Amino acid sequence: MDKAESLGIWFFSYTPLLKRWKKKIRSQNVGVYQIAICDFSHPPSLDTTELIKETGTSDYSIIINATDIFKVKDVSVCIFTTEGEILEEGIASLHNFNICWRYIIQDPVHIIHESIVEIRIGDVPGNITKKYFRFFKEI
Repeated sequence: MDKAESLGIWFFSYTPLLKRWKKKIRSQNVGVYQIAICDFSHPPSLDTTELIKETGTSDYSIIINATDIFKVKDVSVCIFTTEGEILEEGIASLHNFNICWRYIIQDPVHIIHESIVEIRIGDVPGNITKKYFRFFKEI
């Protein structure tokens, strides 16, 4: 598939989303297709991550604040050892009135100082941002 075909497929999948945004930005001097092209050329960004202990339980969650020019489509988390063995992985869900993403850690023992957390953020055109973290938490 050449670049023109991939742009055509990308544009076709973007069209329903852009129709909803036309009303929102009509007062500004920016077209929705300008936003779509800008979003296509810029990957999403990871603003902050936070490891929190859920109140009343022994569960831990990773709170992820990610932004994109248009829309963050999905966020996934993978926890693995320094040797590369995957301990757990899964998809984060929207949390706190769709402001941030939350991934509930299945086994709190996985968040020890030897574990590496990979966060993958995807947007509508398919751009992916990967960030790696170590949470220094004694369980």
